[in-house]
This record gives sequence, structure tokens and C-alpha cells, in this order.
Amino acid sequence: MELEGKVSLVTGASRGMGRAIALKLSSLGSKVAINYVGIEADNKSDADSVVEAIIRQGGEAMPVEADVRDGNAVKAMVQEVTDRWGKIDILVNNAGIT
Repeated sequence: MELEGKVSLVTGASRGMGRAIALKLSSLGSKVAINYVGIEADNKSDADSVVEAIIRQGGEAMPVEADVRDGNAVKAMVQEVTDRWGKIDILVNNAGIT
């Protein structure tokens, strides 16, 4: 697979375009961190759903909560991903705040 051994972090990945991007990256072999913001309870559930879909397809994924408007939260998110997988190769800044 094209992205075998790579680690991707997709912000705003719990639904919509971010979800589609995360699923595609996984289908190409990347491990994927699914970022969501914890403001709404549905966001965690949606992120878990994406993780479950990736795992069902044989991929690796993890949900990671962070509000990308908060620099400290972003640093903690990056740390959480690198603690688990050692690196981040691909970053997709998809989060949109309305």
C-alpha cells in the first residue's frame, strides 16, 4: 500500500469531508488519528464511529480530542499521537469552526 507505515492526523475527522479523508488515508495503509472537538457529545460518538469503520477495514485508528483553536490542546493532541505511534507523517488541517 502507498502509505504503509505512515501516520496521519486529520483534524475535523469525525464527519463529512474529514471522515472521507481519514477513511481514504487508511485504505492506502496509513494509521490515522481522528481529531474531534469535544464541545458536543455527538462529536465523540462520530469520531468513535470513524475509528470503528477503519478498524473493520483492517486499519489502525485512534480518536483524539482537541480544539484546534487552542494551542495547548493542539500540543497535547500531537503528543498523544506521537506517544502512541512515534511520529506524524501526514497532517490534514480539515477542521472548520463555525
